[in-house]
Amino acid sequence: MDKDIKRYYKQLQHGGRSLAARIADAFALRLVFAAASYLWFRYNIENQVVVILLTATTTLIFMAALKLWNDISFDRFVQKESDRLLDTVLRERLLLLDEGEFLELCECVCKDLPGFENATLWCMQHSLPIDADDVLAAYRRARRQNAQFLAICSLSGCTQAASALLLRLPIRSEYISPDILLRFARETKEFSVGAQDVNAHIRSRQSVVHERRKQMQAEPFAPGRAKKYLVCALILAAASFITGYALYYRLLAGLCLMLAGTSFTLNQFAPIKAVEQ
Repeated sequence: MDKDIKRYYKQLQHGGRSLAARIADAFALRLVFAAASYLWFRYNIENQVVVILLTATTTLIFMAALKLWNDISFDRFVQKESDRLLDTVLRERLLLLDEGEFLELCECVCKDLPGFENATLWCMQHSLPIDADDVLAAYRRARRQNAQFLAICSLSGCTQAASALLLRLPIRSEYISPDILLRFARETKEFSVGAQDVNAHIRSRQSVVHERRKQMQAEPFAPGRAKKYLVCALILAAASFITGYALYYRLLAGLCLMLAGTSFTLNQFAPIKAVEQ
């Protein structure tokens, strides 16, 4: 597995925690277990050398078992997340289809479902869940065609109001969920999605996150920040003469002056570097 892809799964599995935080957690867990083992063996065994050997052996066994458990849980998480991303990528691909192609797909799905062969089909190629207004529009079309059975296909969910309205319509109405559409499209070679598509989707999301992180890191030194830091330094310097904590205020004022100088320098020489490159 690619390092970037593995890093994505690792971070997602641990709730978005960074690599440094995960390393600190793992080190703390092993340290606590080793300390607990040492105290337990020391309480029951008098020989200090034996206590150290048993503590080291127990800790190594615990680390090996923990590594095995982490690998198993990671593989299960990757499989589960990959299946979810397969549906996500396939859903995006179906959303980008032409209206005629998506209609053909929905017609093929209805033909394979028992009882849906003669239904009036209403396709919703939307990213948002269908609401009551969408159900009413589908119902009016079915009435104009004198249909007795209405089938609504959608790539998104269905709101509670729309589901309740479907049950109250005077004609038989059914909602074909996105799971049915995705399952049928997954079995079609034309819409097949593989691991490469999932990896491309992950890399696109990571690039967006990296770009957003760069913007957040550059925000404190954006153009115009030097003046604000300078004003803040002057206010803190003035406040140092009327309070009993003069040293702290002046230290903060000096920090603001340093930030102002850094922001001014970065914005002053950035255009020159860009031209040289």
